[in-house]
Amino acid sequence: MGLRARERHSHDFTFRPEVFFLGRTEGSGIDRDLLGRTTRRCTICTEGVMRTSMSAICVDEVITYDDGEVQRWRWVLSGAGDGRYLVAEAQAGSGHMVERRGDGDFVVSFRRTRDWISQRHMTRYTMLDEFVSLESTTVSFLGIPRTMFTAIRRRIAD
Repeated sequence: MGLRARERHSHDFTFRPEVFFLGRTEGSGIDRDLLGRTTRRCTICTEGVMRTSMSAICVDEVITYDDGEVQRWRWVLSGAGDGRYLVAEAQAGSGHMVERRGDGDFVVSFRRTRDWISQRHMTRYTMLDEFVSLESTTVSFLGIPRTMFTAIRRRIAD
């Protein structure tokens, strides 16, 4: 095994949102229907700032789709110990408990509105290398998957 391969294998692939989302990220994503057909593509930009007064990181996320739709997500994330985090989002509300899985992935499950009948988002972040993560999201309605979203995000080093 070459030096680069050993370095790559020694890297910790644990997704740490408080590190990954601090500063800027940029990425691209794709929505697919249940048959795997591409329905639209997007670009993603985030800006994360540590708010020491809240002991939390605040992340402003803008997703711009090729059909003209722009989604804005505003997250607040704080550590809750043992690889768990409390997350709030402007439209989804507060008190969402998310966790880091044993494989180092970070998993978030929430509804964008508090209405029990609204769509559920289940998102998994996986580190691919020190600066790049894979985001895989399934959006379901009443337990039935409706769309799948996949994105690659790159943390921009300052």
